[in-house]
Amino acid sequence: AHCVYLTDNDRKIIAERGAYIAHNPVSNMKLCSGLFEYEKAKAAGCKITIGTDGCSSNNSLSMFDEMKFAALTAKTSAKQPTAGNVDSIFNAATIGGMPFAGVAEDAADLMLIDLEHPVVRSAHDIKSTLVYAGEPGMVDTLICGGEILMKNKHIPGEKEIVDAAYDICKKIGNFKK
Repeated sequence: AHCVYLTDNDRKIIAERGAYIAHNPVSNMKLCSGLFEYEKAKAAGCKITIGTDGCSSNNSLSMFDEMKFAALTAKTSAKQPTAGNVDSIFNAATIGGMPFAGVAEDAADLMLIDLEHPVVRSAHDIKSTLVYAGEPGMVDTLICGGEILMKNKHIPGEKEIVDAAYDICKKIGNFKK
């Protein structure tokens, strides 16, 4: 649930039950659903993870965008520039959400960042840079479940995957290249 209209009692119940809140800030903004009160939920002891929601309400599905907007909407909803701090947001988008997603702590899921990317190279704080200026083009290698899905910014069979997706789009709609 997006949890944009929680009461203090709702947050108390969520925290007591150990439930997770799936915060999807870009989707919330695209749909004008409202602003999730990140700091209130955090202060109540709620477990928060950050996600993208789905394609129908979030065109890019970028976790980098989600981190940035989660931090910014936390500040906006709390009317406090220190709200949604980098450590809290980064944790909610990464390791903090692992149990929610059913990922074991010892799983070999990781993303290697291209340290030569111009934005990263000039970074004074890598975590802050990833939260506020991160973009998918910074990812060099992606490993999930111990399997290398992308290495050196190359996905094996990527052209075939894109071509097959294009063919499906042509079949289901009036799609022109």
